[in-house]
Amino acid sequence: MSNSLKALDRPALFDFFEKMEVALAKQKKFSEVTLLGGTSLIILGIRDRVTWDVDILPAGKNIELFLKLAIKLKMPVDVVSLTSKIDLAASPKTLVYQGKYLQISSIGAEALLQSKLERYAKQDPEDLIALSKKMELSYKKFLVIFKEMIIDYVGNPDRFLIQVRDFVELVFPENLEDFYNCYPMSFE
Repeated sequence: MSNSLKALDRPALFDFFEKMEVALAKQKKFSEVTLLGGTSLIILGIRDRVTWDVDILPAGKNIELFLKLAIKLKMPVDVVSLTSKIDLAASPKTLVYQGKYLQISSIGAEALLQSKLERYAKQDPEDLIALSKKMELSYKKFLVIFKEMIIDYVGNPDRFLIQVRDFVELVFPENLEDFYNCYPMSFE
C-alpha cells in the first residue's frame, strides 16, 4: 500500500461526500452511487473501523464523473463488480447522504452479508460477526440466506462451503454439528 493512502473512518468518509458535493455543484451535475463492502459497514455504523478506499457499485448516475472527481480529490474509489449471482444493484438500499448534487446509498444488510460471505477476505470474519449482531441474525434466517446463495453460486463450491463453515463456527458454534450434517464437503 502506498504511503499516500490514508485510513478512512466515518468522519473522513462524510468529509469526502461533502467535498464531492461541492465538486459536483461546480460542474452542475448530479451523481448517484451505491456503497458496499467495508465502506458500507463503516457508514452504516455496523463496525467502527477504517478502510483504504470507497467501494461502489458500477451502477448509478454519472459514475464516470464521480470517479474523475474522486481522482482530483485524491480519494481512492474501487468500482466493485462481483462475479456472483447476488443482485446487489436490486437489493434494498439505505440512503446515507443526500445533497443537491450527490446521493449516496448503501446496499442492505442481507446483501452485504452475502457479499462478505462470498468474498471472505482477511477482514471479513470480523465484519460478518459485527453484521450478524447488528442484524440480530438467527441460525434459521442464516440458513435461508445460505440456501438462496448456493442455488446460483458461481465459483468453487467447496471453497465457499469452507468459508461458510468458518462463519457458522464463529457465529453459531452451537449449530456447527447441524450445519456439518446438512452440508457435507460437496454440493453434489
